[in-house]
Amino acid sequence: MLEQTWRWFGPNDPVSLNDVRQAGATGIVTALYHIPSGEVWSISEIVNRTLKVGPNVVGCRKHPRTGDYLRYIENYKASIV
Repeated sequence: MLEQTWRWFGPNDPVSLNDVRQAGATGIVTALYHIPSGEVWSISEIVNRTLKVGPNVVGCRKHPRTGDYLRYIENYKASIV
């Protein structure tokens, strides 16, 4: 069964989570856009975003694909909960 998901760009997104739910989405894909790309996401930031979105977070990603990839890999591993 497929799930309708929407990308939500965080608290500054002009489309609210209520708008997303009204449109029928049951899942949210988001990221911590206020943290520079490739930096570590703290547990408190992840928890705060999850509390804001609710239990229907289905994806969360924002890491660069070029540059100092070894540092980015280590930061990504540190961000995994």
